[in-house]
Amino acid sequence: MLHGTSATVLTAVVVLFIAVTTLRILRSLVRSERARREYRQTVMAMRWWMIPAAVGQLTLVFAAYLGLVHFLPLLGWGWWRMLGNAGNVGLAQTGQTGLIWRVIGFAVPILLAAAVPWMAHAEELAFRAGSERQGVRRKVRRQVVFGLTHMWAGIPIGACLALTISGLYFLLVYLRALASLGPDLQAARNVPSYERLPSPSLPAGAEEDPETLAALHTERARVRQENDERRKAWADKLEEQISASYDRVDQVRRRAVAKSAAAHAVSNWLLIVLLVAFLAWRELAT
Repeated sequence: MLHGTSATVLTAVVVLFIAVTTLRILRSLVRSERARREYRQTVMAMRWWMIPAAVGQLTLVFAAYLGLVHFLPLLGWGWWRMLGNAGNVGLAQTGQTGLIWRVIGFAVPILLAAAVPWMAHAEELAFRAGSERQGVRRKVRRQVVFGLTHMWAGIPIGACLALTISGLYFLLVYLRALASLGPDLQAARNVPSYERLPSPSLPAGAEEDPETLAALHTERARVRQENDERRKAWADKLEEQISASYDRVDQVRRRAVAKSAAAHAVSNWLLIVLLVAFLAWRELAT
């Protein structure tokens, strides 16, 4: 574990990087129409039940972390602790003392809270979208990877593994949302089929009337020609229709992604609220 000036300098560099990255994300939200649309979709998908669900799944995560560290203390290691710090580097929580560090510890989480819906949406696209086409093993493996990616934030390895529970919760929200959109998904997959005109049938007694028979042959020839033209037009547009179907399916799937992103964002907001409340309480108590 590093101490002294070197640890302070490295901590300052990391925190500065986090602060700049957070500001760049917020700037992207202002400038990018797509980012703003995903942000709105996530916020609009939020429901009241996501708050107690977040409390429940975060409680399970915390319990799982305590259990893992209890049985294997090495899982309590995190690279942020190597610099003498504690907490989540992504929230700019350090072990440093002084006014500037306390201000940063308050400011960065509050700024990050503004970007949470979009960041949650991006993670859902990376770790939950498309899971309905995967087997159980791959689904679970993606959620383990989801948890382990949080190692960049400097939290202990055990906490990263415990976040698999969060990943599974978000996965469940995504799959249930997609199941509820089943009719819309089926409609989105439909591609217009080739509609063939029926060939005129032979009228009764037409064999004995040359003019009626000739008119029938003429009409059948016209119908064959029109069917050929219809088939050619349908085939020419088939690739475009299939591409449009893929786009429609993607739009429906993104509605399910927005729902899981909403649950994800609510969970992250809850953590940030608890952190800021704790920091405020600590300041008032000193």
